[in-house]
Amino acid sequence: HQSAGEYYHSVESMVRQALPQISVPVLCLLAEDDSVTPLSTFKKYIPTAHAGSPDERASPHVAFSLTKRGGHCGWFYGFLGYSWVDEVGLEFLQACMQHAE
Repeated sequence: HQSAGEYYHSVESMVRQALPQISVPVLCLLAEDDSVTPLSTFKKYIPTAHAGSPDERASPHVAFSLTKRGGHCGWFYGFLGYSWVDEVGLEFLQACMQHAE
């Protein structure tokens, strides 16, 4: 990409095409302070009382989790810098497996 703006536009285009087509459970973790994939890329797809038009909706198989902080691959806690992403991902997987039974 020639510029940051060009990169962000390409990411948004990819998201717009991919999110409606997801057919398996997906947990999408988003942080407001993510500088690599800004929240604006996903915000219109996050279900709210003011959801966008039908072409701006994610698949019903996508679960969004939005946090204020976390960066791009963060969500660290404690003195040793553990990330709670592994725990959340495992809980999501377990819930999906229970629902499938």
